[in-house]
Amino acid sequence: MSLSPQPSDSASSLPGSGTRLIELVQPYPELYDKSHPLYCNNAHKGVLWNQISKELDAGSAKKTREQFSYMRKRFKVEYDARKKGIRRPLAPEPDSANYRQPLFVYEQLSFLEKALDMEWEMEKEAEEKGEDEDSKDEDVSAPTMVQTEPDCESNGIISIPSRKRRTTSPVRTTSSTTSHGSIHDTNAVAQIIRAITNASPTTAEDPEPPSTTIDDEECRIFGKQIAMDLRRLNERDRAAARYLIHKVVLTALLHDMEAEQPVAN
Repeated sequence: MSLSPQPSDSASSLPGSGTRLIELVQPYPELYDKSHPLYCNNAHKGVLWNQISKELDAGSAKKTREQFSYMRKRFKVEYDARKKGIRRPLAPEPDSANYRQPLFVYEQLSFLEKALDMEWEMEKEAEEKGEDEDSKDEDVSAPTMVQTEPDCESNGIISIPSRKRRTTSPVRTTSSTTSHGSIHDTNAVAQIIRAITNASPTTAEDPEPPSTTIDDEECRIFGKQIAMDLRRLNERDRAAARYLIHKVVLTALLHDMEAEQPVAN
């Protein structure tokens, strides 16, 4: 399948080493116009670039696409300069000693002007939309940032909703993990407390009052009820109870972790 366009009046006579590539790309606006419905269809464009590269006998389709992309960027800079009235230095004449054949001359890629105008217009609309979103979020403590990169789900360029970064709650201490595991063995912990309470001869007496720091730690780790039971024990039995509770909780935690692991085939 030949991709050669219809002969034009002047394109083939203009200088530029990329003239043939420009002639082959020009009939397919989906290759250079970001507002075209097929611009985001990479499979369709891949077929076209592959056929163009074969027509040029210039190697891979990727190399051909990158060469035209480079020319498009160069033209965009030149077009923007002309719109702003910036005069650029003239290229050397063909008979000059420092003459080097360019990839293209401005007139060869003038068909890109309309596509670039549309692209700038859509970028401006996206920026205005982003500013409107920012103004709505002024009273919000953590506003969502609006990005203005092209979205290939529509025929034009629109702003892409920001992606929420997945956050993980920090691990406070090993004790917090132990507390999570203790949920599964509340009955076992309660039995340990009752057994030690019944066996302790000093339980009914007035034990040495523990420090507030220990009380708070036990309440946070084991829960309010178990912490209250531990306060009734003397120092030795209290330490033994804490050891046994930790052992039960860690055993349950390891059991849960093993159950969650996939079974090897």
